[in-house]
Amino acid sequence: MSEERLFQDRVRERDLDNFLVEELYSSLTFRSWFIARLGDSFVSPQAALVRLGKSPKRLQDNRQTDVRIGWFDQEQRLLACILIESKVTADFQEGQAESYAAELAHCRDLLGAQAACAVLVAPAAKLSTMVGNEAFDDCLSIEEIVQFLRIRTENEIMATELVSRLETRIDMLEALCGKRIGATWSPITLPEKRAFSELYAQMAAEIIPTLTVRASSDGPKAITKFFDGAKLPANFPATRIKHEFGSKTATKYANIQFDNLASAKDSLAQSELLAGSEFSLEVTNKALFVRKPTPGIDPTAPFEPQRQKVLEGLHAVRDLTAWLENNAAKLADLLQPRHVPPTPSPSSAHTHRDRENELREALLDIYRRCDRLGYRPTGMLDLMQDYGAVGAVKRLIANPISEGFKRLVLLGRLDLTVESLALEERWAGLFDEAELATCRRRVR
Repeated sequence: MSEERLFQDRVRERDLDNFLVEELYSSLTFRSWFIARLGDSFVSPQAALVRLGKSPKRLQDNRQTDVRIGWFDQEQRLLACILIESKVTADFQEGQAESYAAELAHCRDLLGAQAACAVLVAPAAKLSTMVGNEAFDDCLSIEEIVQFLRIRTENEIMATELVSRLETRIDMLEALCGKRIGATWSPITLPEKRAFSELYAQMAAEIIPTLTVRASSDGPKAITKFFDGAKLPANFPATRIKHEFGSKTATKYANIQFDNLASAKDSLAQSELLAGSEFSLEVTNKALFVRKPTPGIDPTAPFEPQRQKVLEGLHAVRDLTAWLENNAAKLADLLQPRHVPPTPSPSSAHTHRDRENELREALLDIYRRCDRLGYRPTGMLDLMQDYGAVGAVKRLIANPISEGFKRLVLLGRLDLTVESLALEERWAGLFDEAELATCRRRVR
């Protein structure tokens, strides 16, 4: 999409405001990440109604805040708020930063020291030159938001429409980052990755001419290439073909990814479709993968010394695609669900969401309490962004004991480990007995 220059120069600061209102309201994942950046400077109220407002009047004067997140009780009383100022090309007007500082102080007087914060959102280049940043608790670059959304599109299992929506938002944000007065759009990218990507696409066109490499921002977190154009039946399940570069790791994979079809693993394994191939099956979260090992690639390094590695990866993509197309009819039958699980009642679905949200808040509380001790478990936040609260805890339990766990042991704070959290009775049913046994063994 970036190659089409969908937005070009036609972006304005109000586009950033609209993005923040929509994403902070509709995406709990994004809002949790946004709030977690504030550490112990802000504590969001529990069981409160969250509202987003664009250009609301401030409490202290007649100026306006670009965006405000507010937490309200049942009587519509404001309990907490985050004030957000967005900038793209303009600097602060005279007295504007001081007005924000006064509004923040007024809110804290009314609501409490940890119940109000102010955040400045702008391109990284603008943040580095603006005078008045000290009035804000956090300065968030648009590039950081792009990285967060890009990680979601490349690693989370989500509907095709949602991926397209996020990619469109990324394109718009990148246009805002590249916007300069009197200049046209320029994408956020690492020059060395862009050069590597162009040579990669050229080689891909030679090795797999029937497929096209999906356009990428080639930003700091871009380590996966997606391919479009496989010839599949009209009603074939949602499928992705991708080549993982890795992050300077020795071995990665070319993959065919079947979204939300993890339950079909046994059926596919028992069929003869993989007989004689070099492919293996893997399940991650709700997705089923057919994959082949490939050499790890560093897209920030020169292309030529890695040409053979790239070639091996593209051959693996070619072989997987040929297998997919040749077996499409049989796969369509195998991947069909064999039974329709009972639809959960609205009350039970609501309860599951409530428990997921409650666990998320508990993990964010652990993060804040650890931060006060001088330790920030950012890996836990990364997992929570990628897999949700329950998925994050399950992965931390399944992994070997982390350095963070060891650090908490040295601090005498085993109570702040996810293992201790998982053992609390309020999470009964979320974790199986094997996972709980691991937790008991670690914290005893």
